[in-house]
Amino acid sequence: MGRTSSPMPYAGIPLRRREDRALLVGAGRFIDDVRLPGMLHMAVVRSPHAHAHLVEIATGDALAAPGNVAVFTAGALPAPTPRIGVVPAFPGLDSVTHPLLAHGIVRYSGEPVAVVLARNRYDAEDAAERVRVRYEVLPAVTDLDAAIAPGAPVLHPGRTSNVVFSHTASGGDPDAAFRRAAVVVDLTMEQPRLAAVPIECRGAVAAYDRTTDRIEVWLSTQTPHSARAQIARILGTSVERVRVVAPDVGGGFGAKGSLYPEEVLVAYLARRLGRPIKWIEDRAENLRCTTHGRGQRARVRAAAAHDGTVLAVDADVLADLGAYCLLVTAAIPARTPLVGLGAYRIPNVRYRIRGIATTKAPTGPYRGAGRPEAAYYIERVMDSLAARLGMDPAEIRRRNLIATFPHTSPTGLVHDSGDYPAMLDRALALAGYDHWRAEQARRRAADRRPIGIGLSTWIEAAGGGDLWESGTVRLDSSGRVTVLTGSSPHGQGLETAFSQIAADVLGIAPDAVTVLHGDTDAVPAGVGTFGSRSLAIGGSAILAAAGQLREQIVAAAARF
Repeated sequence: MGRTSSPMPYAGIPLRRREDRALLVGAGRFIDDVRLPGMLHMAVVRSPHAHAHLVEIATGDALAAPGNVAVFTAGALPAPTPRIGVVPAFPGLDSVTHPLLAHGIVRYSGEPVAVVLARNRYDAEDAAERVRVRYEVLPAVTDLDAAIAPGAPVLHPGRTSNVVFSHTASGGDPDAAFRRAAVVVDLTMEQPRLAAVPIECRGAVAAYDRTTDRIEVWLSTQTPHSARAQIARILGTSVERVRVVAPDVGGGFGAKGSLYPEEVLVAYLARRLGRPIKWIEDRAENLRCTTHGRGQRARVRAAAAHDGTVLAVDADVLADLGAYCLLVTAAIPARTPLVGLGAYRIPNVRYRIRGIATTKAPTGPYRGAGRPEAAYYIERVMDSLAARLGMDPAEIRRRNLIATFPHTSPTGLVHDSGDYPAMLDRALALAGYDHWRAEQARRRAADRRPIGIGLSTWIEAAGGGDLWESGTVRLDSSGRVTVLTGSSPHGQGLETAFSQIAADVLGIAPDAVTVLHGDTDAVPAGVGTFGSRSLAIGGSAILAAAGQLREQIVAAAARF
């Protein structure tokens, strides 16, 4: 492979992705390709009701089914029923964590009630249909406003309402600003739930080695190290006794950044029975039970002066958490107020967000994770103010853009640098904005087919700069370079990108670099791939490690 005169001749150059050949010829190894001797298959019995008492679970018919090996309910698990851990973004989240299996009550349609183990998936699915569950149906709580209305059924014991958390970011004096405003707009906006729908559904395979007292878990995940820590905690063992391997992963979009009850059950049952266990989610389960994204309702009021200067924003956002919190369910909507003012200089703010428990599947991260919601709200506000004032939507944005840096917004977001007005002007010029506004007016005057022009700004608070990532670069005696990264790609092309970074620093070709990831034994420490962080943080770790290796090579060569 040829070199160029550029200081970094490979980084940024469009090379053929090294990951693609194996995938294109069908040689990829995904979670359903993992097959182990003596493996049992797990099927999940799920609640058909959004909210109900579990009156009775009869397993006799299922146990008599051909090929069936065992049936487990919550009563067969350690007491109290183990639960998935959460990031403590707010106090009191421990009371709404997800049990591995429902005990006494179900709180969403699709919640796991029991699991069936059989010699193959077909027998497991057939036996699961023979588990008889008697329910006493309770009122469902599916609407956010109804969930917080007086008299609404409270979903979790020990709580006085369905408000799981409430957080307000504020600054200035918004009430005074509204009193002196020339124009006030009041908008109610909905961000409906959606499903991530990766092409590969979730899945897990686990095997236990009695001689070493270690459990190995193959998992379709974005975060193998986090999964290892949670599995170890729930099983009551050390992380050194748990190995998590992420094979090829067919997409995640945030939904595979959480650990789920089924995945822990696979590990628990493999250790308990001493046999490998496999579970593969089907698409119906994926749509019902894998975390959904978004799910917010917002009322946003904004005040402006005659010249379009935005004086204040008062936002009240309800975030649908679903029935339980998984790892970052509550942390995702907390991002919405942080970036709630976008790229704008707004001095007076009150931005409240409340996390609400409903009888739906849990929500979680999905492409942007709390930030697109915020952008939608503030950009709708800017358009509404422009319409009320008779201003061009681009002009009202220009007048309110942050112009002096660094700037700390009242919600706590630090804008360290930039030239937002210049960026806006550049975007308008590239789009031919003035031309299209004129064309829009011409068509309206001639009563011809109309055109619409959409305009928005967007602050991408991405990368997770407060988090770290591991990166190791090694040189072996054959001259081969190996990169070990805690990032865990699932379609991003990180093997190609990381090999380019290491190659540039060491003065070699990317083909001479091997990239290892997704195995907690090979890479003992790591964070994972999410939030547009891997190239910025994971790549920086590799850049630093490769630089240290280069210094060691030069120092060693200088001795000869």
